[in-house]
Amino acid sequence: MRRILYFTFALVAALAGHAQPMVDILYPTDGSTVTTPLSLRVGWGGFTNVLESVEYFANGQSIGIVSNWPIAYPATSIPEPQLEISRVPAPPASSSIVFYSPFTLYWDPSPGDYALIALATDAQGVMATSAPVNVSVVPMPVVTVVATQPIASPGSPGDFTISRTGYTNSDLTVQFDLGTYAANGIYHASVSNIVIPAGAVSADVLINAKAPLANQTETVILTIANFPVPLYSKSKTAASPSLVELYPPYMPGSPNSATVYIEAKARGRHGPSVKLSQPRPGQRFPSGANIGITANTIDANGYVTAVDFFDGVKLIGESLNTTSISPGVPVAFNFTWTNAPAGSHALRARAMDNLGAIQFSTSVRVFVGSAGRLR
Repeated sequence: MRRILYFTFALVAALAGHAQPMVDILYPTDGSTVTTPLSLRVGWGGFTNVLESVEYFANGQSIGIVSNWPIAYPATSIPEPQLEISRVPAPPASSSIVFYSPFTLYWDPSPGDYALIALATDAQGVMATSAPVNVSVVPMPVVTVVATQPIASPGSPGDFTISRTGYTNSDLTVQFDLGTYAANGIYHASVSNIVIPAGAVSADVLINAKAPLANQTETVILTIANFPVPLYSKSKTAASPSLVELYPPYMPGSPNSATVYIEAKARGRHGPSVKLSQPRPGQRFPSGANIGITANTIDANGYVTAVDFFDGVKLIGESLNTTSISPGVPVAFNFTWTNAPAGSHALRARAMDNLGAIQFSTSVRVFVGSAGRLR
């Protein structure tokens, strides 16, 4: 009934001499996957009076009405303020964005699939309804960092491992601040933001120390960044410029900072770097499940020959490598833990290289059976 009324209003307005009004949802785009929270925004045209409000609907239910600020004047196409905003490079579909522009609605829904519709109304009551936009909303990823190899020296890189939880079907660019006593690139090779590729839960940031160094230890602190990038849009018709803030599509978790120490002298024989990439922290499995465990290793001056897998202090399996690998080449070791018992488990890996050096990974806690319902 409500949609019939909207159509009737639009028909009466057209008969009265109004131009055919139109409204479209510009963000998010149809068929996209987005993280929550996000902001909905529209483009419009054809109204002969001031556009006063836009009401948004998700799966047929109203989720908010946004009034006219700054004022959007009549136009035969998308008004000037929106034209200016449209020139800002479009963010990825997975980005979380906040637009301080006309008729933008901040929305923080539960994860799920939604059909979105916008209803625009001008000062004379003329209405226009957008075409449906179908989107999938996924939780905001949480990003953490640990120093999997906290000591770096010439020829022996340090290693930060940045990990994410949640949605992994797309690339995720992670911004970070790198705090050192000298500028980035002085005591080590310059590093920049990294991308966790689609399907992966982590990526490494290597700190390659430069030589020679003074006889001292330098500190490199990596902190996950979550700052907005402000972009301003000037408009002839708006009272003030529109502000667009692009936020990274993730939230920093704990720990969000880690430290690598650069030493002047080579470490000599040192433990390889090892970390578990599967299963993910907090993952839940049914009782008796077969759990695939993957340990990623890298050794700067040799190669890893064996990885042992532990549940706490209990050895549950091993994976061997009899092939010589060039130093610095990543190698993954896999093991399947069959018929895993119910409970909370702290999984970790122990890597041994061809020189006999040993290194343990950080523990990853998983839940099996009824323990999967515990926090």
